[in-house]
Amino acid sequence: MTFILALGLMSTAFQSCVYEEPVVVVATPDADVFFDFWAGPRSVEIDGEIFNDGSTFIRAVELEVRLFDDFGRLITTDFIVVDVFLDPRETGFFSLDFNRRYVFDVDIIVRNIFI
Repeated sequence: MTFILALGLMSTAFQSCVYEEPVVVVATPDADVFFDFWAGPRSVEIDGEIFNDGSTFIRAVELEVRLFDDFGRLITTDFIVVDVFLDPRETGFFSLDFNRRYVFDVDIIVRNIFI
């Protein structure tokens, strides 16, 4: 019994009374895309910018570009990786050209963010 009491006193003597809360820093990547497009009779030109809205460095962004006709039907979907190398709160510009006919509307979605 005294051995257990002595062991308990020794273990409390060697413990620290200071408790440190571990701080976990989470790097949240986030990106927004803003764009304008011009659809001619034989091609589509898209000019836009990618804004790093997260809290970490972004190396590249994968964009899903959807092209629609004048009835709202999907013509094609293309996946494009744009190298941007952006720190938080920075903006990068891009320009795309597609040889597609009868395009009436364009939609761009950020699919993947590479950090």
